[in-house]
Amino acid sequence: MHDHNLHIFLNSSSRNFLSSQISNDNVLIYDITGAGPLSKLYEYAEFGKSYHVTNPIQMNLGLVHSLDTDLPVYYKLFPGSIRDTAALKNLADDLAELGVSNLHILLDPSFFSEASLSMLSEMHLDFTVSVPMGCTAAKELLLRSHEKIRAPARTHSFQGEAVFVYESNLSINRKSFRAVVYSDYAREVKERSALYARITEAEEYLNGREYDADFVAEFRENHKLLAELLSLREADGRIVTKRKEANIHNAESKLGRTILLTTSEESWDKVLAWYRQRNDAEAHFRTVKSSLEGENLSSNESLEGQMYIDFIALILRTVLLNRMKKQTLLKNCCVPDIINEMSKLKVVRIGEDWRLNELTKKQKDYFKALSITPPIDNY
Repeated sequence: MHDHNLHIFLNSSSRNFLSSQISNDNVLIYDITGAGPLSKLYEYAEFGKSYHVTNPIQMNLGLVHSLDTDLPVYYKLFPGSIRDTAALKNLADDLAELGVSNLHILLDPSFFSEASLSMLSEMHLDFTVSVPMGCTAAKELLLRSHEKIRAPARTHSFQGEAVFVYESNLSINRKSFRAVVYSDYAREVKERSALYARITEAEEYLNGREYDADFVAEFRENHKLLAELLSLREADGRIVTKRKEANIHNAESKLGRTILLTTSEESWDKVLAWYRQRNDAEAHFRTVKSSLEGENLSSNESLEGQMYIDFIALILRTVLLNRMKKQTLLKNCCVPDIINEMSKLKVVRIGEDWRLNELTKKQKDYFKALSITPPIDNY
């Protein structure tokens, strides 16, 4: 197939699949991730936004996952230098061209900026985005909710665990948005244990060591979080640490917390359930990214073709994973276990008939558990 025709085929196929899988009022998860380093031969390979740190040649991969079908439904390759907001606008234009409207898009913290929120508002796109804990808006909300969020009236049970919920509004660029602060008690306990384990481990490692200015400077550079929580001074030629209580209290205020900015009028628990499903989708994104980074392809066309195959494989893998969840198979095995076992199946031709080889007990169990009828009669 001619290179230009191949590009048209791949592009139209992915767009057709998108239009067949989503309709109005869908909730979509969108993410864009950099994949690299890549060969400079690729059309999309450019210096990314972190080039001044790592100097990579990369491209950007945008992926869309539908919560309604629980499947990846669309992908698109972008130049490595493109900004997240530009890629998001490109997606919105594609959806509008396909006649899809009234969507709700779930976005990760990298999309939280005045530029992104203004663009989404101007395009009348509904969205939910996680607010980065280090930004001014998050600090304001955490301070506002600190004394109120643990009130009995704000305490709820969500998926069997205690969750504290505080709702408010946040003004950004003179526009008011609904903001929901969640405090997950179980997660907070785990994160507090992890935080103090790190602090204690650092104290044991540092206290009493011979003081060396270069070592201290290197520690502060490589362990910025711990450097924020511990002061290091010299005493009799040895390192002595002291906990920075105000900074530690500030770090504790973020433990177990999630802040979501949303245009949705749905209940707090539905919005939180949507957003927690991002975790599964992000695992799919990492699968495709790692696949691309492991490839050594010779041309643009090879890259686009490989991405198309990887996307189809991702859809099939997700279908299998969803069935495994439904049948609670994940307690006893994982996706690679089933794929490896089923890869042993062979099809042979006897006369005019095609048949599977003899199924093992494990293969029969998998077929039964997944409610799959073998497509060809086995012996």
